[in-house]
Amino acid sequence: MKLSEIQQNMKTLRDYSFKDINGMDCSNQSLVDYDFSYSNLKNTNFKNSNLNRSIFRGAELTNSNFDGAGLCNVIGNGKEINNIIVGGFYVVFTDQVMAINEEKYPIKSWMDFNGQEIRDMGEDLFEFWVKYKEIIFQIIELSKQD
Repeated sequence: MKLSEIQQNMKTLRDYSFKDINGMDCSNQSLVDYDFSYSNLKNTNFKNSNLNRSIFRGAELTNSNFDGAGLCNVIGNGKEINNIIVGGFYVVFTDQVMAINEEKYPIKSWMDFNGQEIRDMGEDLFEFWVKYKEIIFQIIELSKQD
């Protein structure tokens, strides 16, 4: 089922219940501020969708696709999407990408960034990064064991 098919019969997407959209194609959609809590979202395609500030608490996200999705300030389910709030910064990570506040890059890129590249993103982020970088990567590694 495609999300566009549902949208054709509704005034607004917010009228739709997201409790069971297993396997739906939600690619290239703006789903900012949506509450997907405790929903069955297995095999759902969120590729290139803007999910910023959405909530996935308790959601089933097995095999869902988040390639290119906006994940800034998302509340994750603690499995496929994880988050940490520390030092006034909101960190969201999947097995592929990490967003710190509004800056989102592949985890590998974050590992490779030098101090100047982080400083160019903002002095506050640089100070945060110097203090918490190692801890964040430890958490990411430990989360892979869950």
